[in-house]
Amino acid sequence: MFQLTKTEKDELVINWRRLSTLKHSSAVPFVYIKYGIVMLASVLNSELAAKTSVLIAQIFIRLKEVIQSYKGIESKINAREKKITNHDDEIKLLFDAIKHLLKEKQKTRVKIGYK
Repeated sequence: MFQLTKTEKDELVINWRRLSTLKHSSAVPFVYIKYGIVMLASVLNSELAAKTSVLIAQIFIRLKEVIQSYKGIESKINAREKKITNHDDEIKLLFDAIKHLLKEKQKTRVKIGYK
């Protein structure tokens, strides 16, 4: 168990409407981490506490998986963005080459033959 900082509390209030009662509170709340919940359940030593600790541990594991998949998606988006940027540069280079070729064709030719 540890205490949140004021910045963390403000962020929590902004992201979770359910905790809006903390918005104007001067108290900074304490929070539990996964291991704290398991320790608390072992101290309480009841069947309900054991079931609750298992459930909370499973929730923390699922939350960790979701966060890791989000990071995977973020890296894929960044890779696509980089690829698109590279394509933009290549397309610009292609258009510049086409414009250069068109300018060469527009030059006057030297006529060959009788006048």
